[in-house]
Amino acid sequence: MLLVGVVIIIVFFSLIRIYLKFKKKYKYWEKRGVKVIQPIFPFGNVLSIFTKKIGITQCILEWYESLDAKVIGLYAIDDPILLVKDPDIMKNILVKDFNHFTDRGVYIDKREPTAGHLWKLPGPKWKPLRTKMSPCFSIKKLKMIFSNLLHVGKEMGKSLEDECKKTEGIINVEKLCQCFTVDIVSSSIFGVETNSFLDKDNMYLKMEKELVKSDSRIRMIKAALQIIVPNFFDIFSFIKFETVKQSALSFVYEMVRTVIEFREKTGTVRNDIMQLLIQLKNGRKVDDNDDECETSGGSEICLTMDEVVAQAYTYFFVGSETASSALAMLVYECALNKQIQYQLQDDIDNGLATSEGKITYEAILEMKYLNMKHYENIPLWGFYRGRQCKVTLFQI
Repeated sequence: MLLVGVVIIIVFFSLIRIYLKFKKKYKYWEKRGVKVIQPIFPFGNVLSIFTKKIGITQCILEWYESLDAKVIGLYAIDDPILLVKDPDIMKNILVKDFNHFTDRGVYIDKREPTAGHLWKLPGPKWKPLRTKMSPCFSIKKLKMIFSNLLHVGKEMGKSLEDECKKTEGIINVEKLCQCFTVDIVSSSIFGVETNSFLDKDNMYLKMEKELVKSDSRIRMIKAALQIIVPNFFDIFSFIKFETVKQSALSFVYEMVRTVIEFREKTGTVRNDIMQLLIQLKNGRKVDDNDDECETSGGSEICLTMDEVVAQAYTYFFVGSETASSALAMLVYECALNKQIQYQLQDDIDNGLATSEGKITYEAILEMKYLNMKHYENIPLWGFYRGRQCKVTLFQI
């Protein structure tokens, strides 16, 4: 009994010490004159992720609307987070002071094959990889895959007409946009014609759904905490926190390996993103302007197989799911506002008039109102952009 009593006393005082330590940390923003949403021990402001059936985007929206201030102080467990609402401060973070905010602050599990993609990497690793990858998305390279977009767009038009005839104009826009983006991404990255409008059971469409599907509450919580509380995962790094189904990751890895082996054995060359990744993997520098690639003697230009897989995964995931969601919500906004539809149609007609009715890369750039609607739609229905400050200018 004496031993039990001693243990209880030790645990009690340990909890008191932890509580006081948290309370001290919860004064961080108050000392700096920042308005704060009061934290709850020991969760800080992330308790709703555990107790409510909402994702991280909805959670951030609740924080955003809770206080009328340029910035809002928050706590993820005990880590201070600053929610920025003022456009000028955002501009300083993303442009003027970007060197202080190069990291996204996302937890990286080095055991995962996707750990090396640009979205997750910290500044020291992100910058050289971004330098390698930037030429892949120059105007000349984007024009290389523009024909794929036009082809898929025509197939989408045919599918839309057929669906409208069958359902008297009632269609699932989300699924239509998913088929559109999956076909573009699979063709532009892997060089594979998936034809998702006719084949709804093709593996690319299935895996795209697997990559984004949160089939359990636990998986969704893990994904949110990896972004908001990366330090939590650093402490328990010996546990593998899977946020994406392994079957989907294995599919991407096997597809990349198969495509690379086939092209290198047969000498096949295609105008797609995968070809550019293969060139970087083989130590060839992708130039912004030239169609040919220059051989580089420096080993720093080479991508490893894992890096190639990580980039392919990112392009497949971001290029399909994120793009399809943005496109679907843009269509939704247009459906709610007929005047916007008419103005958008006039803008597109005027843009096509400059190219003799042909859809070209240059003609789309001339469609100013279309671009305005696209950029306006992103903050309305888009995801948040997180940054981690890596430089302390002075202590308060």
